[in-house]
Amino acid sequence: MGRKVAQFGLAFLVAVALHALLDSQKSLLGTAVVGVVSLVVLGITVHRSATAAWCAPTGRAERHAEQELDGGAANGFSGGLRAWSRR
Repeated sequence: MGRKVAQFGLAFLVAVALHALLDSQKSLLGTAVVGVVSLVVLGITVHRSATAAWCAPTGRAERHAEQELDGGAANGFSGGLRAWSRR
């Protein structure tokens, strides 16, 4: 849990710093550079979050799918998809 809190804190500080930089810009070029940096940081964050969500174990849904493949004993069925494929 400590690592997640640290990641949130870092993301918050980066967001605050980017907003401060955006507010301090006087030229259009400076504003554009800060905007591009903001979009790159956002893209990296979204990519990391999506990758973590995709790789994370699903828990209940995964167990349910395994039960169906193993014969669905919890549902009262005998056989299942694996038994059917062996016929």
